Amino acid sequence: KLKLMAVFFFVVCVVAWLRSATALSVVDRASVLRFAPFALVGEGGLPDGAFQFDRFLRVQGEWGRLGKRLASVDPDDTEWEALRFFLPKLYDEGDDMVFLVRDPSKKAAAKDIASQFRKAVKAADKSALQKDKAAILETYETTSRHMADILDLLQDVPDEL
Repeated sequence: KLKLMAVFFFVVCVVAWLRSATALSVVDRASVLRFAPFALVGEGGLPDGAFQFDRFLRVQGEWGRLGKRLASVDPDDTEWEALRFFLPKLYDEGDDMVFLVRDPSKKAAAKDIASQFRKAVKAADKSALQKDKAAILETYETTSRHMADILDLLQDVPDEL
């Protein structure tokens, strides 16, 4: 019984470490959370497709809030560091963009949009390092448009309706 409690404690500690902001991504955090038997509501247990769509919308919302914040104030060093921490998460959404578009006739367009999206986010890392607010805001506009384009590709309702 003591060994079982120790194993449970170890698993809880590992999951807490993976959820922390300072954890290095040795294991894909999303895959651990998706299959965790004690995942919080909204952080796991969703099937493929729904999980990626939920994550996409969450990152899109975070990026929107961050972009508006950067546009309204002159960021300090902490905010620049937070931006540099967020950019890899944003870059990873390129994979979700391609995954979400299931229609074979739209798949090539999704791959093209995701490729442009990743290039823009990659360039933004250099701009964030140099603390170039104008370049980051330009990237924000471009990437937000790419995210909206992916959502447009997901629409399967005819324009006539």
